[in-house]
Amino acid sequence: MTSQIDFMRQPAIDVHGHCGHYGGYSELVSRLLNAPPDVVSRRAAEAVIQLTVVSELSAFDPAADQPADVDAANRLAVRAAEKFDNLRFYAVANPKRENWEAKTDVLLSHPKCVGVKLHPRWHYWPVAEYGDRVFSFLNERETLTLTHTGNAGNEPEQFIPFANKYPRVRLILAHIGYDEVDETPDRQIRAVKMSTQGNVWADTSSAKSVISGVIEYAVEQVGGSRILFGTDTPLYCSGMQKARIAYAGISSQDKRRILYDNAAELLGLSNKTGDFSQ
Repeated sequence: MTSQIDFMRQPAIDVHGHCGHYGGYSELVSRLLNAPPDVVSRRAAEAVIQLTVVSELSAFDPAADQPADVDAANRLAVRAAEKFDNLRFYAVANPKRENWEAKTDVLLSHPKCVGVKLHPRWHYWPVAEYGDRVFSFLNERETLTLTHTGNAGNEPEQFIPFANKYPRVRLILAHIGYDEVDETPDRQIRAVKMSTQGNVWADTSSAKSVISGVIEYAVEQVGGSRILFGTDTPLYCSGMQKARIAYAGISSQDKRRILYDNAAELLGLSNKTGDFSQ
């Protein structure tokens, strides 16, 4: 029988990480929550997280009137993934930017780019207004897409009509347990259940994932095959986030699915040995 400690030693894939510097933090918070790629890579390796998919924190607007340089940020993410074998990257796409489609296409062609990261909250765009244009683009390219959820205007259910309409988009709803609006711990779970095309998952990247029972409830409601391991590193401790799954009151099969197998399938990894250097 596999123990909880054994699961801490088993390989994992983190579908929701970051690296770099977000400019909207105070000096102390910046020191605590920002981290360069080498630190993100090292922390992941220490927790036996064999692959982390990152987006660059400097891609997100510090404030509504302070737009980030998304192009420069994405270039940093490319360099991080090229330098560290255990990192891949998302192309951050902001539909408010001019020529964002063409720029995203260039990034998607990179061998270490796995898909697109959306952050309507910190790019200040309403999902209802931009959804058709964004999802049409993603659908045409059959793009794996991770989106932030949980704030007003970014509630996870807002994305579901577009995921249902554009079924070739593989959509990950971030932050199981996080709901700033109504403080309900199951909002992402309910959104996954609203999907009609089987193309929606939710990830565990939130401090709210440590709420007692929320991971167990998610598995009960949507099954382990619809949940992906994410840490939100470096904002949160990678090992702690892995422990939440390793020690969850769910089956060993569901732990393996969440920690590794589901992500490996989405990322098209036929290699099960944990060697991601190619």
